Amino acid sequence: MNTVSLSILYLWPKPFKLVLKEISSIIESETAPDAWDILDEGDYSFSKKHNLLEYKQLNASGVNFTVHGPFLSTNYLHPNSVIRRKSLSQLKVSIENASQFSPLAYVFHPAMIPKGFSPDKLKVEHYQFLEEVNDFANSLGLRVFVENHVPGMGHMFTTPEEFIEFYERTGSSIGMAFDVGHSNIGSNVKRFLDLLANKIGVVHVHDNNGVSDSHNIIGSGNINWKYVIGKLKALNFSGPYIIECVQNPFKALQLLRDFLGCRP
Repeated sequence: MNTVSLSILYLWPKPFKLVLKEISSIIESETAPDAWDILDEGDYSFSKKHNLLEYKQLNASGVNFTVHGPFLSTNYLHPNSVIRRKSLSQLKVSIENASQFSPLAYVFHPAMIPKGFSPDKLKVEHYQFLEEVNDFANSLGLRVFVENHVPGMGHMFTTPEEFIEFYERTGSSIGMAFDVGHSNIGSNVKRFLDLLANKIGVVHVHDNNGVSDSHNIIGSGNINWKYVIGKLKALNFSGPYIIECVQNPFKALQLLRDFLGCRP
């Protein structure tokens, strides 16, 4: 049975103490998710010892987590080597901290494309970056997944073809986090599912109208969720579904569980 994780994105950027209160208040409730997707960013950062300690204590008490790595700065290919090293170091520290409470999955964004550079010129460096991150995570016993980003926002890895070329050229073991909402903006939902099903290890669930990355509740946009879930079930997808809806998150949780046929 698939794990359904609920992202705390709907609480962002409320104070961290409210995040803890939210998680703690419904641990024993039937409406609680199987896991919580936590963000290593800003006031929620794991680099703050108090935050990391709280998550470790919750995990010790039986709360499961998935993790979304730092997302406000993904300058892993920046032409300035100092900025590039700082961004990579931040990601590695995040992975190392997350490994302390054994998350079910760790997702991070692909690199931003520096202004004035062509993505084609940066492929090799991006591949090397991904392999370095994957090797580092594996050394800590943590599985990481790289997410398909929103087309037009200046990131690598927005199309199925980019992922296919990466896997064909590297034979990498890194998994893919399939963000359904992001792929809908590029009209690539079906192509991702048809071409990369064997690489998908995590699914991000939220809806939109195909134009903006609005992170709406499932069923409110134009994504055919019956098709998406049906296809994933037919492919025996066994990884976690992570709900990233910023409004009505618990209704989204109920709807997804209905689709999956795994309501508590």
